Amino acid sequence: MNLGERELNIIAVLLFLIFIVTKISIFGFIATLILIYATIYPSFKRGIKHGIIDLLQSIIFAVVVLFLLGIFLQTSAPLDVNVSCSMRPAMERGDLIVLRGFESNNLPTIELANYSDWRKINVLKRPCNVTIAGKRILRICSYAIEYNGTTIYENHSNPVIIYEPKETDYFAATGSIVHRVFALLISDGKRYVLTKGDNNIMLDQEAGNEPVSLDRIKGQIVFQIPYLGYVKLFAFGQIEPPPECEIVIEEQK
Repeated sequence: MNLGERELNIIAVLLFLIFIVTKISIFGFIATLILIYATIYPSFKRGIKHGIIDLLQSIIFAVVVLFLLGIFLQTSAPLDVNVSCSMRPAMERGDLIVLRGFESNNLPTIELANYSDWRKINVLKRPCNVTIAGKRILRICSYAIEYNGTTIYENHSNPVIIYEPKETDYFAATGSIVHRVFALLISDGKRYVLTKGDNNIMLDQEAGNEPVSLDRIKGQIVFQIPYLGYVKLFAFGQIEPPPECEIVIEEQK
């Protein structure tokens, strides 16, 4: 039996719904393959030349839309995908993210005498409950920073950004990082941000990343669309969730 484009799309949607309910990645992966096949097959069915032309037109259209969207939102990367679970519960793995240009005004700020003084910032910690693979464990979580008489507490109202780590950062190999701004640092007129994932027990800078200079910030999140980013994840072979997705930090009081 030959299935048409409509039938294939219905099957893909049903499989993706099964993935959403069961969280079994293979259903989402198969749904993505069917969706890609159903999208490109009709064009190539008319011939390789028609298929290549349609594919190139689609790519050009997507690039133009992204370019115009980037101008409107004042960022070179208006769309991205959250690949980790470090921002739970505010964001989930597979969320499609819409970005705009980052604004550093109105953020809690620390002024440093020298850039290297960021290492002198005192991080305040307290006990917190962490669930790992269903087992509840007591850990020590960072909840505030202190420097030269100024104390800044973690605030989940601060913007969430996407930034590129430096090559020398501990998490350089992970690619773009989606985390919340903890505080703004100013040194010699230059601005940097400290960052932390809502579902992490410590700041990125405690773990080995340097403060993020503004030129490494791709943008701040305007809103996210659940599950839609999974199409990209599965298309690029990122089928199984990373190990940290089994970790859940309870909200600290």
